[in-house]
This record gives sequence, C-alpha cells and structure tokens, in this order.
Amino acid sequence: MPLELPPLMTSTSGTPILTPEAWRTLRRPELLELFRHYVFGRNPIDRPPNLTFTVTDESPAIDGQALRKQITIAFTGPHGKWSFPLVLFIPTSASAGSGPAPVFLYLNIGDRKRIDPTRQIQSDVWPAETLIARGYATAAFQVDDLSPNLNPSGDRIPQHDFRTSVHALFDPPLAPDSPRASDARGHHRRLGVGRQPRRRLPTN
Repeated sequence: MPLELPPLMTSTSGTPILTPEAWRTLRRPELLELFRHYVFGRNPIDRPPNLTFTVTDESPAIDGQALRKQITIAFTGPHGKWSFPLVLFIPTSASAGSGPAPVFLYLNIGDRKRIDPTRQIQSDVWPAETLIARGYATAAFQVDDLSPNLNPSGDRIPQHDFRTSVHALFDPPLAPDSPRASDARGHHRRLGVGRQPRRRLPTN
C-alpha cells in the first residue's frame, strides 16, 4: 500500500492553514510535535548552562590556507560529565580579521580517519580543502564520541547502549532490565528504523 501522509496545510482538527500566522502558531507546532513523537524523540535539555569550549591546539593547516583549532567541548548533566573533541578549520582570510566565515559542520559516523585533523588522510565525505578554498570554515566531530556504536561496521542497524552514551547524563536512571522511554531523544527513531524489513529497490 502506498504511504499516505496527512495534508500539509490542514491542521489535525481539520482547519485549513491559510495565513503565515496560522502556520507559525498552529500547523508548525503540530508538525514539530509529530517529529518528536515519531522520528527524533524528545530533547531532554537545551544548551547546558555549563557548556565550555577549550582550544587545545591552534596551528596553520592545509598549506597555510587555514587555521586549525582543536577544541574540547565539555558539559555536565544531572548524572555526570561528558567531553568530546572537535576539529575546526577557518580560512586564513577570516582568521586575519576580514570577518566571520560561514561554517559547515560534519558529523562523522564510521571510520574516524575521515576527519583526520592533520589532513594527511583526506576523504570525499568531508572535503575540508574544497570548503576552505571557497572561503568557508568547516568543523567535524565523531558521533561515536557521544553515542558509541556497538556494531559500527556490521550489516544490521547498530545497537546502542544508551547507559554508556551521552544520553545517560540526562535520562532518568533506569534499572538494568528496564526499557528506555519510547520517545526519548535518539531512541524512538532507531526503533522505527530497526523494525523495518529489508526491501530491494526495483531495478526496472
């Protein structure tokens, strides 16, 4: 059966969305709530009040075209502390004071070598050199530093242990065999993906 989606410009109560104000105050909040419930889960916190950024290294990079900053991002939650590294490349023109540069942020899943801060190993999935040459800054971090994949190279959907990931800082404490809330951040979406049967795409 074809997937039937609800009409975009009609509210859940059947009210047509005819003005920008109706979109902002009625339909947009409804759609965001649908995404929270069915796709992404609920964010337990906004910006942590004690979020810190510490530059641990600052040096020229990419043949002098960029300034590389290696940064440690740290924060605490109700149940502990967490930190992870991020690498940032800024065009030398921007770092010299010509103005801020727009930043592309890359979240790497898989081989950590893709975001090699020395750029001795380069990957097409994160074309830092191309972005710098075009006047953009770019940053990257490894998703596993926040939510480790227990089976990152397997054929099946990786199974996450939320008790050993960043989620544990903000989730309510759970007994060893207790399930995590189905609409918790990062959980519900993976359950939905994991339950989908494998299907081959048509070849004709």
